Amino acid sequence: MYNLRVKRALTAVLFLAAALTAACGVSREQEPNDDFERATPVRPNSTTRGRIETPHDVDMFKLDVQTDDAILYAHVGGIRDVDFVLSVFDQDKKEIKRYDETGAGGDEEAMDIGVHRGVYYIVLSNKNERAHNPGQDYVLRVRLESSAGRPAKRF
Repeated sequence: MYNLRVKRALTAVLFLAAALTAACGVSREQEPNDDFERATPVRPNSTTRGRIETPHDVDMFKLDVQTDDAILYAHVGGIRDVDFVLSVFDQDKKEIKRYDETGAGGDEEAMDIGVHRGVYYIVLSNKNERAHNPGQDYVLRVRLESSAGRPAKRF
């Protein structure tokens, strides 16, 4: 009887771990995603991989915020020769903030952006005309925390 309970409990834990891993897995950008209407959906507290296929490639991501007050963080990096510019736009497609602090090969990070319920866009572009790494992935990490410092609800 004891072994059966242990086996059931272990099975439940393994099932939950598999479900959480699948829910929190790394996603990929969906091309084409170079304008607001075709932006790749991205979840809070997620990681997405993508590629800057040409020096003029722009990748857009759509974030649907489901909380009234939250803090947005975004981080991108991982491609040598790409000089990332990371911008955040509101639902009216107006730029809230642009981050361009590093040169080629550097990461960009958006920090402490206050957001409210609604749609936001994270836009990645490149300033290096000579960048040519179409087979190399970047990694975009998006985090959303409540303004009280607790992680906001995930959807």
